[in-house]
Amino acid sequence: MSLLSGERQVAPDIAGISPDHVNRYRLASMLLRGTILDVACGVGYGAWTLSQSREISQVYAVDIDKEAIEYARQNYHDPKIEFSVKNLDTDPLPASLDGATALEIIEHIPRPEILLQHLCQHCPTLITSVPNENVIPFGSGNFPFHLRHYTWDEFEELVTTHYGNVKEYYFQKDKRPGELYKGKEEGRTLIIHAEAS
Repeated sequence: MSLLSGERQVAPDIAGISPDHVNRYRLASMLLRGTILDVACGVGYGAWTLSQSREISQVYAVDIDKEAIEYARQNYHDPKIEFSVKNLDTDPLPASLDGATALEIIEHIPRPEILLQHLCQHCPTLITSVPNENVIPFGSGNFPFHLRHYTWDEFEELVTTHYGNVKEYYFQKDKRPGELYKGKEEGRTLIIHAEAS
């Protein structure tokens, strides 16, 4: 996926990133501790946001796109972040992970259950998000890089099949200001904080 495809958030600093995207990572930075895997990190703004937390000691930020990783290394460098090109279907994960973020990725992949199964074997805590089918129907707009959107029930079933314990639900109503609300209500974006049982 090209950096200029329109699907990625691309800006050389956090001020240029849409608030809803930034706030999802800010939430993750408050919930996660230790060594974190940032799945499909894109251009790196999320990994950088995670790295600003005192409770997070290391961020392994991975993406399949070499161009995105190069952009991340140039614009979102931090001593706590290691950016790398990685295919999580075939490449091994780092050892001793405490948690993972899988934000803005599940709707893009044909077999998200494979990713979640892989993650739950290595990352006991997960923060993940999807677009809400009830608010942004997949068939209603131009989503050339998405494969589907999810209802709360579909999203919860997908996550709990692998991560047995949902700790918290969050949702976002809009892109700007992109505020997060706790609870299982309808919003543009649905977010789950889960733990492997």
